[in-house]
Amino acid sequence: MAAGSYLSSGAQKEIFDKELREAEAMAEREPYMAAEGLLKALAEEGLSKEHSYRMVKVLSQQQNVFLRTFQEKVFGLGSAEINRPLQAALIMGVSFMFGAVIPIVPYTVLRGVSALLRKEVEILEVQATIQTRAKEEMSKAQREYFLREQLRQIQSELGVGAPGKAEV
Repeated sequence: MAAGSYLSSGAQKEIFDKELREAEAMAEREPYMAAEGLLKALAEEGLSKEHSYRMVKVLSQQQNVFLRTFQEKVFGLGSAEINRPLQAALIMGVSFMFGAVIPIVPYTVLRGVSALLRKEVEILEVQATIQTRAKEEMSKAQREYFLREQLRQIQSELGVGAPGKAEV
């Protein structure tokens, strides 16, 4: 796309320059026609005929200014920024690279997020396993204590064995 932009900008510049040269040649060949065209253009923009004549007279004294004004007002050829085809190509190339990266970003970001989530799930599974084991150990120790305490109370009621020396 950058090459296409470079080529099209170059072609556009060539056409623009050709039109400028033709307008300049016409103004030099037929200065009265150029002045008449400029008068008409200025009148269409809202200047009175009297002011238009004065403007054309003043502009005619400076050939370069007259030509640029004539090209702009009569032919609509302003000073466009088309003299930089390489800059246009670089801008187009960078724009397309940026545009190509945007759809890829979610996949790369999601891949990283997915890996983080898997790690988090593993950590939660390990924590759940540890908690389950700890509860089982606590339950087992509590049952043993409860049974030892019951046995001690029974032995105490029956008067058998020394208190606190109950065996399971």
